[in-house]
Amino acid sequence: MSKLLLLVVVIAAAFSWNAFVNKQHAAAGNAAPEPVPNPVFAGVRVEKTVEDRSLEFVLLAETLDDQDCEMVRKSMPKDLKKACADCTLTLSECKPALEPRMAKLFKNQPTHLTYLSIGRGVEKEREMRMLAWGLSLEESHHICDVVPKFQQIVKGPVRCVRALN
Repeated sequence: MSKLLLLVVVIAAAFSWNAFVNKQHAAAGNAAPEPVPNPVFAGVRVEKTVEDRSLEFVLLAETLDDQDCEMVRKSMPKDLKKACADCTLTLSECKPALEPRMAKLFKNQPTHLTYLSIGRGVEKEREMRMLAWGLSLEESHHICDVVPKFQQIVKGPVRCVRALN
């Protein structure tokens, strides 16, 4: 798979997510974020065929509460479809907890997949994680190439957590 095509898909997902966050929470201002005492998690699975290969991306967000989570769930599909019209989207239900293997992601612990960790820098941002399936180990490391680009559009820290070898 071409590195450029992969990066375009990843960047499109990242930029559309950021556009969603900024649009939904613009009224919150730029204050430093408070810790979220009882987060509720939202997620979307994005499937796309590229060069006869099936790719799957999962975007997870730690939201403030049930109401915030439902707002995220209702707005995400429209914003993601703008970035990737031929992608198939599947929304998850809002959950007060993640299964243990997914909860590790929000502790920035390495797993069998390379993933992006996007922290909150201002109140309007949400803690997020982005994973990809269907990539070789080498291809998955290209996800890390978007960190500098994504860091330019969010205030929170962006880091790549590389897969365990």
